[in-house]
Amino acid sequence: MALKHVGKNYTRNDAVEKTTGSAKFVADLKFPGMLHAKVLRSPYAHAIIKNIDTTEALKVPGVFAVLTGKDVPGPFGVAIADQYPLARDKARYAGEPVAAVVAVSERVAHEALKLIKVEYEPLPFVINPKDAVEEGAPILHEDLMNYRIAPFVHPKGKNIYQHFKVRKGDIEEAFQKADLIVEAETWYPYIHHVQLEPHCAVAQYNLDGTMTMYSTTQAPFVVQGCIHELHGIPLSKIQVIAPYIGGGFGGKSDVTIEALVSCLAKAVPGRFVRLLLTREEMFIGTTLGRGAYCKYKLGVSKEGKIVAMQGESYLGSGGNADYAVNIVTGMGLAGTGPYEVPNLKLDVYGVYTNTPPIGALRGYGHPEVHFPVERLIEKAARKLGMDPVEFRLKNLLAEGKVNGIGQVIKHDTGNVVSCAEKVAKELYKSPKPDKGENILVGRGMAAYMKTPCMPTNVQSSAFLKLNADGSVTLSTGVIEMGQGTYTVLAQIAAEALDIPFEKVYVKKQVDTLISPYDWQTVASHTTWGTGNA
Repeated sequence: MALKHVGKNYTRNDAVEKTTGSAKFVADLKFPGMLHAKVLRSPYAHAIIKNIDTTEALKVPGVFAVLTGKDVPGPFGVAIADQYPLARDKARYAGEPVAAVVAVSERVAHEALKLIKVEYEPLPFVINPKDAVEEGAPILHEDLMNYRIAPFVHPKGKNIYQHFKVRKGDIEEAFQKADLIVEAETWYPYIHHVQLEPHCAVAQYNLDGTMTMYSTTQAPFVVQGCIHELHGIPLSKIQVIAPYIGGGFGGKSDVTIEALVSCLAKAVPGRFVRLLLTREEMFIGTTLGRGAYCKYKLGVSKEGKIVAMQGESYLGSGGNADYAVNIVTGMGLAGTGPYEVPNLKLDVYGVYTNTPPIGALRGYGHPEVHFPVERLIEKAARKLGMDPVEFRLKNLLAEGKVNGIGQVIKHDTGNVVSCAEKVAKELYKSPKPDKGENILVGRGMAAYMKTPCMPTNVQSSAFLKLNADGSVTLSTGVIEMGQGTYTVLAQIAAEALDIPFEKVYVKKQVDTLISPYDWQTVASHTTWGTGNA
């Protein structure tokens, strides 16, 4: 059946707003009497907070409130309740918020910050996740085993908050029979999303006990749940609104500044409070990505078939974990890459480190482990004297094969073998260019597998309102952050209803009080998940 709308080219339905500058982002919002917040951050990677004196800061004209860790509720967290909106008793990374000021302007708030006196007792710190599990390493969360922890989280104590393991076959016997064993160690450094738009949140705690928040979030319903957990406000009284956001890449799917801003709003009932991070604060005070150490071993036969794989990985998750639990899961599920491995042993450890927290970042959990796997594939092929592409084709997960976690590859999983064959054909279609002086020319192939590593509450939904003139209003819980989601969903709706594309209007902001539920706008699930809804 020929499709009328899906797969066709249309002018994006947000193009005019974005190209003319009329699109509204959170930082553009202004409210009468709106107050501004600034945050004081720890200069130490690890330190006991012995005392905070806010007396002089409170005397500054125009200051409405000064909060410290003792003034805010907590802890909170989706998978592990291991963090506070402001550090309480101890700072666990340089950049962690320890106090915040609410004032009539950012300038006044900044001046008041300078007058806050914090007495620290610096502690030993640890940056590398492998070092963090060694005997004698400084412990970040002494009460880890007493935190509220989701059933799928398995802390080991000390600095290990999660252990995800995969076992398949007889790994020891397989390595004994292997004709060749190769090993690799990799370190994937910490990186930042560097979204064009910094994090911003504006919130008001109303006198009727309701709260309204505008946020640059990819997950308004998660933020709503966090506010509910922190303050005990019923979900029906928490309105989280997410308009356009200027880039996410996963970094706005975590709850970062929203928990703190909700506390600041409660401190000044009836007034809107705005917190806009600087670029420096984005680097030190929001989530990073990657930060993984991996040690892998691969056993192969002389014919080029993988017989065994063993991997030990450590994710340096920062001063608090929470979302990083999902990354650990991803590293375990994707730990073999798209290859058939009959005998397998994988251990992935989520580890606290004295760095900014790790969060979602573009395919999290997969590049971290595919890096060592692909290095081993290349290394093994070369040692066998085999073309690396041919080696991959011998081991890729074809239809009917079983992956590392026991799933059978089906026809609708994606044909990685056919894809690799087509790539190889293009790769070798022309001779390799001659290298010039001081120039190296290379070409090669790597294979990547995306596995789902989200919790089980990943639902999507949509509302369609049929109007008297034949047009349709579409409401979803999906965030537009540059990926063209609203245009794609309009195409799907037009296709399903057999109406012109122009007759579909997509509401361009999410409001948790009236929008249908969607877990988060992450993991490339929107077109499939919300589109099917």
